[in-house]
Amino acid sequence: LSQHRRPYATKDGFIAVLPYNDGQWSRFFQAIGKSHVMESDPRFADITSRTANIDALYQMLGEELKHRTTDEWLELLQQYDVPCIRPHTLESLLADPHLDDVGFFRFEEHPSEGRIRTMREPSTWSQTAPPTGRFAPRLGQHTREILAEAGYTSNEIDALIAERAVTTDST
Repeated sequence: LSQHRRPYATKDGFIAVLPYNDGQWSRFFQAIGKSHVMESDPRFADITSRTANIDALYQMLGEELKHRTTDEWLELLQQYDVPCIRPHTLESLLADPHLDDVGFFRFEEHPSEGRIRTMREPSTWSQTAPPTGRFAPRLGQHTREILAEAGYTSNEIDALIAERAVTTDST
C-alpha cells in the first residue's frame, strides 16, 4: 500500500512495472545500470528491508522510468525478465486481443437502457457455474418486495406509496 505503486510516467506515456522478488529487483537495478544498489543500500538489501522502505523504493523506480519511452522500457525490462506492461486506456482495453478471445465483453439488452456492454465473470468454476449477472435494479424496482419482507401488509405498502413516503419504479 504505497502512494508510489501505480503506473509510472515515461518520456511518452506510462508503464506498469512491479518487481516482486530479490531476483527481479536485482535484474531491474542491472537493467538501469545500478546493480550495486541492493548491496550498497541496506534499505533495499532484502525483502524485509524493501518492504519497510517501499515508498522510497517505488519513488526511486518512478524517477528512473521518466528517462526512456514506454517502448524502450518494455523492451529492456522484458530482456531482464522484470514484470512490466503498458497500461490500457479505456479504448485499448475494449480492443484487447486476449479479452476478445475469451469473450470477456459482450452486449446485452437492458430493460430500460437498451443495448449495453457488459463483462462476464472473469473466472471459470469446476463444479458450480459462476453467478449470472443481473442489472442493477431501477430506483424503487423492489420496494414492494422489500417492504413485504419487512412485514408490511399490501394495504400498508399502498398507503406509504400514496403518501409518497416511498417510491416504486412505476410511481
